[in-house]
Amino acid sequence: MRRNTTWISAVVVVLFIGISILFFNKTPTGGYAIAQTIQAVQEIENVYFKATLFKQGPIECLMKFSPDQRKPTHIRLYHTDHSMSKIDSEYGSFTYNSRTGHYRQNSRNERNTDWYPDFRNLFFQALESAQSGDRVRISGNADPDTLQEMTVIDVSDPYGDIRFWIDPETLLPVRFAVLEVKDPAYFMRQTVAVREMYDIRYNQILPEDAFQVPSDAEEVFEEVDVYVSPDVGMPVGDMSEAEACIQILQKVTDALNNLDMDAFANLTFPHGFLPREILQQMLQANLQKNPDDSGIELLSYETPYRDGPFWYVKHTARQPGKGTVTEVIPVRFYEFDGIRYCIIAYPD
Repeated sequence: MRRNTTWISAVVVVLFIGISILFFNKTPTGGYAIAQTIQAVQEIENVYFKATLFKQGPIECLMKFSPDQRKPTHIRLYHTDHSMSKIDSEYGSFTYNSRTGHYRQNSRNERNTDWYPDFRNLFFQALESAQSGDRVRISGNADPDTLQEMTVIDVSDPYGDIRFWIDPETLLPVRFAVLEVKDPAYFMRQTVAVREMYDIRYNQILPEDAFQVPSDAEEVFEEVDVYVSPDVGMPVGDMSEAEACIQILQKVTDALNNLDMDAFANLTFPHGFLPREILQQMLQANLQKNPDDSGIELLSYETPYRDGPFWYVKHTARQPGKGTVTEVIPVRFYEFDGIRYCIIAYPD
């Protein structure tokens, strides 16, 4: 998708440091562990994991590997908050919404980009970037979920304290987490920064259609049309398109002024704006700085107009910290089960 750039982000940096610890540990166990861990990762056929991202929230990911390739040959990433998944495999590159059965063919094969955390390459890259482990502590501790005894690697860095759990039998990573965030801006600068990865499972028996779009799925051609569902957007009712454009603009303004990020998220296509957590932090910081500020105030708007599949409303508003701003907001209308909805969303 247009606004996604790289998925390696914090997970790469974290694993760079973590594996360098094993490599430079002067004990026999350290030298043995890194060699065996790399070999074990190289032999992975597939991996499934859950993760919590700093900006995008919870995801699940499934990857399949070929023995002669470092990058995964098949990927399916689930956005659990939106019933969305991105699929990249020999069958093509797609975004699929399990709630509506809509899918869209992506314009590029995401496997050839850094959009995903790549399990195999992370370990090889870590060796190339290995540095001294003077900020590292290696110990034994139990996995928080299974209570199984693990090799634990703690790394202290300027941006945060990181912990890795390594299975002492398989020598594969089973969990990692950012325990303490020291530099929030570091993680916010990343397109995708991983707060925690867990429930990691290797070499499962996968269904044949694990990396395919269902045969009865309906193809759509705008990115926003994959996302929309009866669970999001504003019901239009008897309003005209022009009236609905004004109404949804007012509702989004009210949601921001009330710090109601759930309402804001339901009325806006998520890739067109800052993540709700960051936006909420920015709004709260502004309120603390300017407690007498009344928030966003709509001053005027022009008659909404249609251009292609989108409607647009040009308006002028007073925004905290920016003064008077004139913007054009796009609105997309759609229908489910005879009910019409609209959502603020930018075209591809």
